[in-house]
This record gives sequence, structure tokens and C-alpha cells, in this order.
Amino acid sequence: MDVRDGRYDIMSLILIRLGKKTVRSRNKLIGMLSTLLSGTLTKDQRKKILEDEYDFKLSKDAERGLARMCNLSEAIAWEKDITIAKLQRMHDQDTKTINQKDEALFRMDEALAQKDDLISKLQAKVEWLQMNQGCVSEQ
Repeated sequence: MDVRDGRYDIMSLILIRLGKKTVRSRNKLIGMLSTLLSGTLTKDQRKKILEDEYDFKLSKDAERGLARMCNLSEAIAWEKDITIAKLQRMHDQDTKTINQKDEALFRMDEALAQKDDLISKLQAKVEWLQMNQGCVSEQ
């Protein structure tokens, strides 16, 4: 198979791991890809950086593609914000439920303490009555 025919025997693959932050790299390819795929830069910021720092002039088609990429990254960020908001609501509800259960347990603990105190007083009265019953019947 011939490369000129568009057929390849071996697939070439290059993996480039870009961080979450946009970086200025000494390696132009990494810096340009980091700018192009940034989730924090606007379309205009990306275009300006690509033109100023990498002498990369965008055609109208490339600008439309960049706008679509920016819209996609904005949609992903929006979805991430929605997910975070949902998780926060779930956390808040869980916290509220835990606080309600803690309050109920506290009230139950107080009621049990009162019950124990009442039982102790009743036992003391029963013991007193038992001890004094003999004195009363002897008279």
C-alpha cells in the first residue's frame, strides 16, 4: 500500500495531554492546542491569542468552527454548573435531614432521661412505702 494512495499500513497516533488551565508553552503545538481547546477562553480571546502569539490567521470557516467549539465548551461548562447545583441541593437536603434526625434523637434522649428520673423517684417511693409499711401495721 502506498501513502500517496491514502492507504496506510501503520496507524500513527500522538497523544497530547492538556491540563485544565490554558498554558503558554515553549512548544508551539501544545500552546496552540491549549489555547484552541481551552474551556476558559472566549472565542475572541482564543482568536486574538492564536493570531498574536502563533501567527495563525483564521479563515471564515475556521472562525465558524472555533465558534462551534466555544459553544460546545460553554455548553459543557453550563452542564457542569447544573450538575454542581444539583449535587449542592442534594447535599443541602441530606444535611437538613441529618439535622432533623439529630434533633429528634436529642428530644428522645431528653424524654428517656425524664423517664429514667421518674422511674428512680417511683422506686424510691415504693422502697419508702415498703420500709414504712411494717411500722404502720405494727401500730
